[in-house]
Amino acid sequence: MLREYRFESMLNELEILLEKTPMTAKLRELAEEADFYSIIRHNPRKRIEASLKKAVVASTDPWSDVMYQSLYLSSDGHPEDRIRLQEPATPDPTVGMMVLKAARLQGESGMVFCGTESQLKTFIAKLPEFERKGAEADLNEKDFLDCLVEAAEAEGLRVVFHRLSIEHGGEEGEE
Repeated sequence: MLREYRFESMLNELEILLEKTPMTAKLRELAEEADFYSIIRHNPRKRIEASLKKAVVASTDPWSDVMYQSLYLSSDGHPEDRIRLQEPATPDPTVGMMVLKAARLQGESGMVFCGTESQLKTFIAKLPEFERKGAEADLNEKDFLDCLVEAAEAEGLRVVFHRLSIEHGGEEGEE
């Protein structure tokens, strides 16, 4: 019953994860379960089915140890202290789905990203410098989030999802 509810409430997030992240053994197992569940419910999901054609990343590939993490921008503090980092990073795709769902439901400006542990550590170590530079340049949330997305991608991370909140100029229901 619990697993059935998990799939019912998180199929959209799983589709996003499957599209944007490397296919690890754990993620493939989750995709197979979700595909089976959706077929049983007579509602096959084409994006999940299509993702099963992807090859699983080899265990020797650094991306086989993918970790998921997210950050949010807080506007209720000082400009030098507006990044809120979700910690710890997690290798579990199910937790990655929950983080993604929380980011989408909260409607806050932020992003969900994934990468290897060393890539995450390198990026996180640079966050205080990014905050300082963003405060000095007096960047608004949209520009600051765009800079963070570019910086994450420059570090080799994959940005799974990012959103600008309505309060910061984003659109409602934006995917």
